[in-house]
Amino acid sequence: MTASWDRTVADHRASTRSRIIAAAMAHMLEHGMAGASMTAIAESAEVSRPTLYKHFPDVDHIMAAVVEEEFAAFRARVDIELAPDWPAIRKLEALIRLHVQQYGSEPDRLGEGSFEAGISPVVREAVQRQLADHHARIVAILQDGIADGSFRDDLDPDLHAELLQHVLGGLRHTVHRTDRNLEALADDVSALLLRGLGGSREPGGLQDGVGQ
Repeated sequence: MTASWDRTVADHRASTRSRIIAAAMAHMLEHGMAGASMTAIAESAEVSRPTLYKHFPDVDHIMAAVVEEEFAAFRARVDIELAPDWPAIRKLEALIRLHVQQYGSEPDRLGEGSFEAGISPVVREAVQRQLADHHARIVAILQDGIADGSFRDDLDPDLHAELLQHVLGGLRHTVHRTDRNLEALADDVSALLLRGLGGSREPGGLQDGVGQ
């Protein structure tokens, strides 16, 4: 009986937390992170302020949870789309395409830098944790490409992964400021980056991969 009750309480707590994060995400999509308040989020999530404070100490920690949820969702999609046995070049092409698709699915407000500009130290720390995880993934792809000879052997995986992250992050602005077809844009970015990395395969060849 006690175990069953504990599960019920845990499920209710998890459900309430998810509802709070969803309400905060809806606020961010409409208004950005600026102006978010515990009162507004509590009302939107249909929970009391005391209940809200049981889950999060302040609005910054709610927004940090939103960031982590969004990154986790993108990471899960990457895990599904990138087959472990794909060659490094194909993985990188797919990763570029997923970034373009992700930015294309976001409202323009996110393209104005909602995750990066004017955020609190708590949120910034959450972003940096998630970016570090993504950095490690790109490093692994570059290392595989160097090992199989598809990328230049003079690459510094850590440095070049950081440079790639800057390019991929900057694509958010480009996606929201161009009328170009997103698939064509992803191909253009792939061609540019693969040429610099020493990749010889022509981009856009994912016939059974991402975006097809």
